[in-house]
Amino acid sequence: MVLKEGAGSGWVAQCLEYDIAAQGPSIRAAIENFRDVFQGQIALDLKKNREPMAGKKQAPPWYWQALEDAEPLRNPITLNLSKRSWLSFLGFGLTTAKAWVH
Repeated sequence: MVLKEGAGSGWVAQCLEYDIAAQGPSIRAAIENFRDVFQGQIALDLKKNREPMAGKKQAPPWYWQALEDAEPLRNPITLNLSKRSWLSFLGFGLTTAKAWVH
């Protein structure tokens, strides 16, 4: 995940492996919003009988470039995903995300 200051005010949390992102007025809010978007994508995929994240492309190249120019966060971020059974069944639970700040 790359955390990047938005063009206006606030932050963008962008997943690199999948082109999924969220915004927030602070780093923490952007990460929390990202968690909600990520969970929502999994729920939608499951509802439509698709493998979660199947068909999702990687983030655009400029985010990968931002990763090259960024610094890792000193403390790892833990995404506390919902305890719903379908997330647990798929092996999603507490996930430590690697995040870089650009």
